[in-house]
Amino acid sequence: MARLPEPLPRTLAPLPGEGLPGLLLRLAHRLDLSPNMVLARGGILTTRRPYTSGQYLLDLGEHRTTFAHAMRLTPVEASRLTFAPDADLYPPITASVHARTRRNYLYDAWVFTRFTRYCPHCLAGDGSVIQQRHGGPWKIRWRLPVSFLCLEHERFLQDTCPGCERPAHSSDHAGSRFLPMPAHSGLHPAQCRNPTTGLTSDRLLCGTRLDDISAHTPQPAVTPPFTRLQNRFDDLLSPRADPTQASRYFTDLRVMAAVLQATWPLGKDFAPAELSDALDLHVDQLRRRQGARGDHVGRVRWDAPPCSATASATLLAGADTLLTMNTTARQNALRTMLPSAPAKGSKQWGRTWTHLRQHASPHLRDEVETAVANYL
Repeated sequence: MARLPEPLPRTLAPLPGEGLPGLLLRLAHRLDLSPNMVLARGGILTTRRPYTSGQYLLDLGEHRTTFAHAMRLTPVEASRLTFAPDADLYPPITASVHARTRRNYLYDAWVFTRFTRYCPHCLAGDGSVIQQRHGGPWKIRWRLPVSFLCLEHERFLQDTCPGCERPAHSSDHAGSRFLPMPAHSGLHPAQCRNPTTGLTSDRLLCGTRLDDISAHTPQPAVTPPFTRLQNRFDDLLSPRADPTQASRYFTDLRVMAAVLQATWPLGKDFAPAELSDALDLHVDQLRRRQGARGDHVGRVRWDAPPCSATASATLLAGADTLLTMNTTARQNALRTMLPSAPAKGSKQWGRTWTHLRQHASPHLRDEVETAVANYL
């Protein structure tokens, strides 16, 4: 058995809901180290792999025991820093785990490995001494498209830095890193780490404080339907949820979301009107990209959720409405929308039909497959 590393002389207890990147940032700040140096002490970063893959958002794998020992955590506490506890409830996590075993893999688009949403109030901390010094949690669930609200602070999550206007913890390559510029030390955990210049060794970091509430533009008011929907998603991701029910629901949701997004605005009546402009903008941007000269049609994916929390909220609320309809009403809705959709074999659908066939509820699978056969 490999020798375990010496535990860190000083460490921090994970905050409720905190993900691995957040704990690394707070520990690095406390110990005046870079996140990479903390990872090296935890046995994850080696000379063979001089960067931290997004795979560690999914689970720590063979490094769990070593990392937990070095951080003075139990293995269960270490696992809670990743998506591992949600894998049986949320199929995109399992799909990403399986995908990474292939040579050229892409993480499932319904797990954000290239960036994260965030709540500035949460990052500012709860006023306790430890959070005044090192900030609040970067929550692991913020990397799931189905997390669009902070229920504690009753606000939509932010999706971009107000300084550099790029997504927080942004990476240009899906899954290649879960923290940008991890070799840099001296930043507060709530500072934006996105690079601001070219691909040179001396490029600068943005450094904007993401916990500065005044730096963010005012957001739309959170209405009760969005709160209920976020609570429903959270309940389905709780330890009390039935794995089969949760897994099927989230698959049904993504299939309906793909149909709604690919045919937007024909399904506008099924989505909340107050935030429909956010989804209008997202779909318009995709279609302009699709029509750009030299842009391959396969680069536009209607099964990928928006980065914007408000656009996602609108899309998911509309998809949930379609799922809660009775069979006749849903068939009529599909009859209205599908004739305008891309052909079934189009790359724009991504793996929509595979997910439908393998993981969806049987009644929805039969219903949608029949509708698709008639119209696509």
